[in-house]
Amino acid sequence: MRRCLVLLFLLGCTPKDQSPAEIIFVNDKAVGVLLEGSDTLSVFIEGSPYRMLGTISPNGDRILFSPAVPFQPGQTYRTSTGLSFSVPVDTTLQSPLLLGSFPSCDTVPSNLLKMYLQFSGPMSEGKSSQYVQLFDATTGDTVKNAFLDLQPELWNEDGTVLTLWLDPGRIKQDLIPNKKLGVVMKDNNKYRLNVAKGWRSKNGLGLKQDYSRTFVASKRDVTKPDIRSWNVDVKGDTVVLGLNEALDWSLLHSTISLDDALPKTITEPCERKIFMFFGKLSPGDHTLTIESRLEDLAGNNLNRLFETDVTTPSNNSQAKDVYTLPFHVK
Repeated sequence: MRRCLVLLFLLGCTPKDQSPAEIIFVNDKAVGVLLEGSDTLSVFIEGSPYRMLGTISPNGDRILFSPAVPFQPGQTYRTSTGLSFSVPVDTTLQSPLLLGSFPSCDTVPSNLLKMYLQFSGPMSEGKSSQYVQLFDATTGDTVKNAFLDLQPELWNEDGTVLTLWLDPGRIKQDLIPNKKLGVVMKDNNKYRLNVAKGWRSKNGLGLKQDYSRTFVASKRDVTKPDIRSWNVDVKGDTVVLGLNEALDWSLLHSTISLDDALPKTITEPCERKIFMFFGKLSPGDHTLTIESRLEDLAGNNLNRLFETDVTTPSNNSQAKDVYTLPFHVK
């Protein structure tokens, strides 16, 4: 455990009214702050009206506030008594990088359901609406309310991959959001995804560069993925799966297995081919298992369409939990 002395400013007062606050670090995480105050004191993220969850305990002539989630480096906090403090940033750490956005295809269906942002390290959460925007690349206008404002946001376990849902209510035809706001993306139009610099990682350092990627929205995808059109080829330690369309980047990593083993690495199939690396395959018969929840870019999975007419009975008698593709290695 280490303690860091910072200056705590009494808002609206002169520098002579400064008083010290000690931020408590455990394993390089800011897990508490020593302040003057009482057990009724509340702590807020600067600019937020909601008090932080945490516990208060006496510590000598001061109190220790321990937040339920560690303080974030570079973030400013304030107390109900009008005091504010910032958690210092370790400048020896590397700034985060946005490694890519998915799907990375130049062309996507206009009813694209999800996008993914992959970062080099854990990012601060609850900030995507401040930094991520979708633009109509033809007019330059912002596509308003393109993404669902989900709280909490959908991050993977280590905080490096964010799932962004384009508003399903606008994608599905005949729903109220679709009628009031229109579709998110129009057929045969060009769009630009922007991620602004400054978005901080959990170590408090911000993205140093803006990120931008342009793509075309083609016509709507209203068909299910069909594994009957897929083919399997083996090249050394690589299984090449030929597809009839691009599939969801995230689900590909968890829904396809070979002889019960998940692939070590997998590529994104913008060229309608997936390259999966399992290691050297022994001669003989093998089986790829594909879970039915695997989706294409429009959210259609192996069993059902994302957008269906609920008033029309569906014949889903052929639906399965998993599908298989057997193949032979010489």
